[in-house]
Amino acid sequence: FILNRNKLSDVNKLAVAEILKFVNTPVGKGLFLTGESGSGKTVLMASMMNYLARHGYDVGICHFPTFLLDMKAAFNSNDADSYLKNILDIPYLLIDGLGEENITSWSRDEVLLTILSYRNINNLTTFFTSMFDIEDLNDVYLLRRNDRTEKLCVSKIGAKIQLMCISRHLE
Repeated sequence: FILNRNKLSDVNKLAVAEILKFVNTPVGKGLFLTGESGSGKTVLMASMMNYLARHGYDVGICHFPTFLLDMKAAFNSNDADSYLKNILDIPYLLIDGLGEENITSWSRDEVLLTILSYRNINNLTTFFTSMFDIEDLNDVYLLRRNDRTEKLCVSKIGAKIQLMCISRHLE
């Protein structure tokens, strides 16, 4: 990584420090980067993933909104399951643009929660970028505001991400 740290805000320095710590010892929790559009979340995380790949690590980058569109398109050819299987076991996975997809109960419960649960149970390192912090994601993923069961389901998303990741905000 080549960065001019003098030009970074203190908040951004914390996020970069987490990334540098991880690339020096790529084990443990992933990173959940939040920030406005254009704050550099995807660039930083993709740079880290490219660094890991160049050093022999098996990585994957998944732009989540596009991934879901591809899965839907594959329904007619019965290939939708293979899309999901392709990312479940990748040792180091970046899920980019979380919360920016067209949210349905299918995308949330059957795809996202499946990915989070599987990767959490199998201790697979997962990174995320999102315009939303974890608390905001709970609102984004809530489709029926007065449904207690749905609120519990949505709370699992944030809880799993918090178990899997260190959260940092970019300015």
